[in-house]
This record gives sequence, structure tokens and C-alpha cells, in this order.
Amino acid sequence: MWLKAWHLIGMVTWFAGLFYLPRLFVYHAMSDDAISNERFKIMERKLFYGITTPGGIFTLVFGFWMLADYGWTAFGGQLWLTIKLALMAFLVIYHIYCGVLVKAFKEDRNTKSHVWYRWFNEAPDNITRGFKTVKGKTMKKIQTVFAFCNRRYCGRINLLFKSALTIRKRKKSQLTMLLMRKKISAWITSISKSLLTAQAYL
Repeated sequence: MWLKAWHLIGMVTWFAGLFYLPRLFVYHAMSDDAISNERFKIMERKLFYGITTPGGIFTLVFGFWMLADYGWTAFGGQLWLTIKLALMAFLVIYHIYCGVLVKAFKEDRNTKSHVWYRWFNEAPDNITRGFKTVKGKTMKKIQTVFAFCNRRYCGRINLLFKSALTIRKRKKSQLTMLLMRKKISAWITSISKSLLTAQAYL
């Protein structure tokens, strides 16, 4: 679970940077005075190198770690994983291009308007919707299968599973009680031995 936790932390950080950085490009392209230009250069540099890039590295490292650990074995043949990896590759390209734009603004070589950057700002949102759509469709299929199964075929199977779980819980509680009795008996035996040893010395 800690792999997934770090992956999610990195993903939230990465997307926060990718959502905000193009918005800075919009304001930077609209600014005319030198003070605002220098301020936006500092903000873009800190956001890209201090937040967005480390978040992307965390996301990719722990994401591919999970993929190598169990993800590819469990979901390698499924279409949604292929689509998700394709969207992730596009997101990496988008991130690299944002770095190119940061450098262009730093060197005062920007030639694009704020309208172009407004459209450019919509790309991460569309990719996020793509991730949600892939996941949503997968979950919807699973829910449909389970609903169909419950309606027509799985009534008795569910009953059997519930009965098995009840029996397992009872056996587990009985086993717990047996272990506790054994421990208590062992404690009583050790205490009795200690008392007998003490009496022998007295």
C-alpha cells in the first residue's frame, strides 16, 4: 500500500503543477512590464523544477514499480491499462514541452499569445478526464456483471459464501478461545512451579 500512497502523492503534486503552470504562461504572455515578467519567470522556474518535475518523477517511479511488482501480471492483457499508459506517455511529452516553454519565457523568446496558452491549459484537464473515463467504464462493466450475476445465478452462491464466512468466524473464535485457554494453563503451570521452587528453598 505504501507504493500506491507515494504514487498518489506524486500524482496529485504533478497534476497540481501541470494545471497551474500553463495558467502562469497565460498571465506571463499578457504582461507588458519588466517587473511582472521577472516575477513570472521566478514563479515558473520554481513551480516547474521544484514541484512539478519531482511530482512527475515520484509518479512514474512508484507507478512503474507497482506495474513491475504486480500490476503487469494482474492487468497486463487488459485494454484499460494500455490506454492509461498511452495517456501517461502523452502527459510526459506535455510535461517536457512545458519545460521548453519555461526556457523560452526565461530567454524572452516567447512568440505565442495568451489565447494559445488558454487552449494549451486545457490539455491536462482532458487527460484527467480520460483517466476517469477509462476507470469509470471499467468499474461500470464490473458493476454490471455483478448485478447480472446477483439477479440470475449467484443467489445460492452468495448464500454459500455467507454460510462459509459464518462458519469460518465461529471456528476462528473457537480457535482464539482454545489458544487463550492454553496460554492461561501455561501461566498457571509456570506460577505453580515457581511457588513449589520457592517452598523448597524455604
